[in-house]
Amino acid sequence: MRLPSGETAMPRGPQNPVAGFACQHIQSVLDGFARVGGKIDVEAYADAPAIYPKVAAKDASYDVIVAPERVVARMIFANLLQNIDGKLVPNLKNLDPAFTNAAFDPGRRYSVAYAWGTIGVGYRRSALGVEPGSWKWIFDSDRYAGRISWLSDPELTLGCALRYQGHSVNTLHLAELDAAAELLKRQRPHVTHLTATEAGELLLSREVDLVLARNGEISRAKARDPDIDYVVPGEGSLLLQYCLCIPRRAAHAKEAHAFIDYLLRPEVGAEVARTFGAALERLAGGYERDPDARRDLLQDIHVALWRSLARYDGRCSLRTWVYRVAHNTAISRVVRPRAGAPMLVAIDEDLNSLAEAVDREHGFDRRRALDRVHALIQRLRPLDRQVMLLYLEDEDAASIAEITGLSAANVSTKIHRIKQILVRQFYEGTHHGE
Repeated sequence: MRLPSGETAMPRGPQNPVAGFACQHIQSVLDGFARVGGKIDVEAYADAPAIYPKVAAKDASYDVIVAPERVVARMIFANLLQNIDGKLVPNLKNLDPAFTNAAFDPGRRYSVAYAWGTIGVGYRRSALGVEPGSWKWIFDSDRYAGRISWLSDPELTLGCALRYQGHSVNTLHLAELDAAAELLKRQRPHVTHLTATEAGELLLSREVDLVLARNGEISRAKARDPDIDYVVPGEGSLLLQYCLCIPRRAAHAKEAHAFIDYLLRPEVGAEVARTFGAALERLAGGYERDPDARRDLLQDIHVALWRSLARYDGRCSLRTWVYRVAHNTAISRVVRPRAGAPMLVAIDEDLNSLAEAVDREHGFDRRRALDRVHALIQRLRPLDRQVMLLYLEDEDAASIAEITGLSAANVSTKIHRIKQILVRQFYEGTHHGE
């Protein structure tokens, strides 16, 4: 079995259901489905619009797909999807009631909610001074002229403009659509950027102060700069959804229903959280001691993982991929200079003078000792910190090398030297009453 990987496809047997995903499942979840008698091959697609022609093709062989609500609506209109048989998906009862109906699919006859997010306003607090609680500042004001960015997706941008004017994002009334389009036309000279997923970076670089963006983008930017924030305007916004659907030409509809039902099991969701949750929490703690900063980093890591999974190509283990993305996300925070931050420690100091690392844990309070070790690890330079945190997760030199891009020999040397430095600094601090 192979997990999603951009546009790369995999050979598949004629008897196995096939899923086209924009996101992916934890390997343990797919393995769990196999243990209950299911078998599924997975193929990815490059972006949201790409799945439509795949499903519409005469030779399409997909049995389960994951698609955004906009594409699902088009597929329903084109009669490309079959009804979800609720009797075959009893775990639909586990869905939040808010996701059991939708304007694009009344009664959820053709789709099952799988993931969601929002569109809102990202902004730099120091530049605005107040929370921009209305779409007015994005669509109907020159106060921030030259400092505004919109989404390059016209459907999403138009939908938010419709909400500002008090209309449904699904309106078919020509007068309402024309009014929203005229609003955007008037405001366009004040907008300097149209972006797909770069809104957060524009805020970070201070090129703009106000952006129309997805919540995940701004969450990542906020983790790197607390002056950045996000709000859903009072007029309302768009709720983005990715949905599980079964194409009309599906050859294994029964198995497809079984797979959807399996994904909705409470224990499956718990398994996803258990698989990497504790390790990622420890990782975040290794980079951020402040509880609020740690929570922000952990959220940033989860968002980065979610966005990265469509690029996973199966050439390394899923565990390696998760650690690589998580550490790279964390490192992107610590390499930025921070006022009052302690000087980072290099491992290429005078190593000849360091004592051999020995186990001298006895005589110290274990909790205090662990806190001190973590504090010392946080002072290491990013790459050294990454190596040591992975070592503490019981990753071997070969796995650490695969994650970091170093050689296994280099990893082993680094671990030995870092341990020497930590031991020396641990006892030097203790002897000085720290």
